[in-house]
Amino acid sequence: QPGIIGVILAVVSFSGALFSARYLHSIKMTDLYHSLPVRREKLLLVNAGTTMLAILGPYLVIYLLTMAGQQVVFGRFGWVSAEYFRYVTMDLFTTIALVWVIYALTIFVAVNVGTTFDSLAISGTLMFLPPAVYGIGGAIWQLTTFGAEFDGKYMLRLSPFLFFFERFSSSIYYGSRNPVYDYPYLTMLVAAWVLIGCLLFAAALLCYRRRKSEIAEQTQPFGIFQMVVKCFSVFCGSALFLGLFHDRPMAVRMLALVLGGVLVGLIVE
Repeated sequence: QPGIIGVILAVVSFSGALFSARYLHSIKMTDLYHSLPVRREKLLLVNAGTTMLAILGPYLVIYLLTMAGQQVVFGRFGWVSAEYFRYVTMDLFTTIALVWVIYALTIFVAVNVGTTFDSLAISGTLMFLPPAVYGIGGAIWQLTTFGAEFDGKYMLRLSPFLFFFERFSSSIYYGSRNPVYDYPYLTMLVAAWVLIGCLLFAAALLCYRRRKSEIAEQTQPFGIFQMVVKCFSVFCGSALFLGLFHDRPMAVRMLALVLGGVLVGLIVE
């Protein structure tokens, strides 16, 4: 099933990034790796290369063998055309880009926190943060603005993790049910994600150069990432209370919006 492939690739990409950065969150492993005559930047680059190869290597082999098999079996019927190869090239480029962005974001968080749990929780939150803010913000706008109608069709594309599910299951932009593929739009969208991944990894290299080994196995409750998670929780709490009172007058909705955020903020603290 295409959806299962999306789940596997997204989870493997995220897990692979966490696994490759696990040494950053152990004092013994950090001391061992940092005692090697290798620059930190080179160590992180080697980890990135090996992890990407481990994730994408088997996928690329299967993908290329499938393409070759389709050419052998169906090529004589004219079904494997230039348009088909254009499609599979875009398909492959999208998959590589999404795996890269998930890895880069997770590594960027990992080099700035002291535990694997913090890395898991914060990077996971950041991956879901843009579509959640977009969706919840749109819902709040619709509930508090007379005549407003929110369209959430761009939601999944705002997260590299969720983009896998649109990519493999919706067939809106890639599937055979759509006779016209918007390749210029897809190319710009995927290129933007690649650029974001490169910027995140460059930032990770800079942060890793200045990272203190002593923060391994330590939780920083007042760090900037933790504050992002808390603000996101308050935002979700406000939206939840607004949803509970969505059929009430506008004054009640606004009061629920404020009280929900305050209550969740106090609980998080």
